[in-house]
Amino acid sequence: MIDGLHAAYSGLVAQGRKVSVSANNIANAESKDFKKSRLVFEANSEGGVTSEVEQVDTEEAFTQPVEGNNDTESSNDVDLGEEIFEMSSAQRGFEANAASLQTQEETIGTLLDIMV
Repeated sequence: MIDGLHAAYSGLVAQGRKVSVSANNIANAESKDFKKSRLVFEANSEGGVTSEVEQVDTEEAFTQPVEGNNDTESSNDVDLGEEIFEMSSAQRGFEANAASLQTQEETIGTLLDIMV
């Protein structure tokens, strides 16, 4: 029972970090030469999840023409549509982990009521 609580809690923390990473990417979307980051999830031996922020290595950093001449200015690799999808995905993951926590709390409450 405690393992399930730990797994749900670690999932909530990881999804919160995922939102933070996407928010940072969105905040820096207009910054020149900014490289976006992603959160990588990994199951741990205790039944939970760990997460680590990694910078995305893209060699496809696109360029935009500079007005008035033929030079190009390097831009970043943040796609706002992709970031909105990542935030939506994190929201669904957060909701799923919260529902798991609520179900486990109700189960523990029922067991305590039976024992008393």
